Amino acid sequence: NLKLEAFTIQAFADMLMEHINPDVQDMYLVNLGDVTRRNASAAFSYQYLAGSGWIFGASLQSEAGTYRLEEQSAIATYRAEYPELDEMEPTGWAYSIGISAEKQLSERFLAGIRASDGTRLPDHMERYGYYIYQPLDDFFYIGNPGLENERSSQAEFFFTFGNSQSRWSGTTSVWLNRMNNYIAGYRVDDMFKRYENMGVALLTGFEADLNFQITHSWSAGSSASYVLGQHQELDEPLPMIPPLKGTLYIQRQSDTVSIESRLRWAASQNRIAEQNSLETQTKGHALWDLFASTQITQNLALQTGFENILNSFYTDHLSVNSMPGAGRNLFFSLRVALQ
Repeated sequence: NLKLEAFTIQAFADMLMEHINPDVQDMYLVNLGDVTRRNASAAFSYQYLAGSGWIFGASLQSEAGTYRLEEQSAIATYRAEYPELDEMEPTGWAYSIGISAEKQLSERFLAGIRASDGTRLPDHMERYGYYIYQPLDDFFYIGNPGLENERSSQAEFFFTFGNSQSRWSGTTSVWLNRMNNYIAGYRVDDMFKRYENMGVALLTGFEADLNFQITHSWSAGSSASYVLGQHQELDEPLPMIPPLKGTLYIQRQSDTVSIESRLRWAASQNRIAEQNSLETQTKGHALWDLFASTQITQNLALQTGFENILNSFYTDHLSVNSMPGAGRNLFFSLRVALQ
């Protein structure tokens, strides 16, 4: 496969801040000063069926990008912020290369590995955003035109079992990602972060799911995932990493009536960033949901759901400003198919 892509982004944003005290003068800011980003890329991938159940793959991508900042006030602002920079509008190049190998061990078992190495160009927000508020971590971000490419080296092992005739089926994968020149917001104070290349960050985790076909109509299953992130230079966890979480379900499917009972759960998250963020710990929780649907006629279907039946109080670790999750929620929908 060969894929060629090209795109252009043009972005402008400004903000007028009106003080609640009429004696204080209003402030006008240009947050994105007429930024133009142009990118072109070429990606090539190849897959080879070697026989004896082996499949090998390779991929290569090359990308070039240019940046232009045209608003004069934005140019002056960044000249003042970064007087040491000679180039405010760099031309960049990035690449990605990957290999894979998988083996059909038997009719029901498949295993494989994937590995890749590549770089990423900073986006226009990371280079030129000025006082851009990010509600996820409650900071204002300042861009950095001098950012270098972020490099990512990844490896993954995966294993699947079962097929359409199996009562048991599932898949699991374990992965590792090492990032050099990691691009993230460096905490300046309790309100502001500045995008910087912040050394080495490590991410590792797993995903797994298991399904069991009890009868022709009834099935059950579970899934779980976990991510562990660590910043090497700061020697602390990466911010906004979800905890161990997963689901359990049992369902009945038929041509007329289908029902599903689901348990969503998440463990507590106590590994939080304290030096470079203002993250808070969250407690574990479990939520019980119930869903049903019925095919009234060939073209008319009724669906209903009862989420968080026990009205449990909880906070998702990635919720904006640590807002609590939704309480008990009942919904209906009527779907009409016109033919």
